[in-house]
Amino acid sequence: MRSHIEALLSSKYPPDVVAALIDSYLQMQTSYAQRRWKPSELEAGFFVEAARRIIELELFGVTQPIGKPLNQFNDAEIKRYESATSGDVSFRIHLPRALWSVYNLRNKRGVGHLSPVNPNFMDATYILGSCSWVLAELIRLSSGSSPAQCQQLVDSLVQRRISLVYEDDTVKRVLDPRMPARQQVLVLLYTHAEPVSDEVLRIWVEYQHKSNFRTRVLIPLHKERLIEYRDHLCRLTARGIAEAEQLLTKVTKATLANE
Repeated sequence: MRSHIEALLSSKYPPDVVAALIDSYLQMQTSYAQRRWKPSELEAGFFVEAARRIIELELFGVTQPIGKPLNQFNDAEIKRYESATSGDVSFRIHLPRALWSVYNLRNKRGVGHLSPVNPNFMDATYILGSCSWVLAELIRLSSGSSPAQCQQLVDSLVQRRISLVYEDDTVKRVLDPRMPARQQVLVLLYTHAEPVSDEVLRIWVEYQHKSNFRTRVLIPLHKERLIEYRDHLCRLTARGIAEAEQLLTKVTKATLANE
């Protein structure tokens, strides 16, 4: 899915800027999933720099290439964007103000500089959510798709990477063999952006009996609304994502307690 988003945005904007935008967003997501708040928030600074270059290209037709500094991000710069004589209102007002909020929070909360407030879950959640909206809005403005379609594209971009899961070109494995199959399914789906077939999941979990895997693991998860299981494909629901994150938090705390 990254290739689709990258091609869509690169048709209008410099490919290196688009790549930097997506790279920083994915790094934010990965660190957030690992509950590493400071790296997640720190990466937001790079995201803001890439997004500002796109805004400037839309509003003024020119921007600084990567490697050369942008103007300081302050009130005057916000007013410069707002006063542009052309460009969608999102490029002039909504996107710059969202990015400015992210930039200021990142700089004043113990991320880029010392602060009484250390990086934390609350700030990291706000920053990631804001950057997710910015990326979806850039896709909407570039493609003309609906907000729901754009957010779905952004969601499908995310491959959550966690230390509990081994992955290579052919297989994924939960590295704790004692974890029950239903929990392994939630963790594996959490790390995968696209729907996964029931047979691929069975192979990843190494569950021997095909029929029992469906009736004892997947169908109960579907009935609990933790996964959507349809046409042999499985995808986490919002409730399933929350359940997987709670499970991973418990595993992380247990690991830290034993170190």
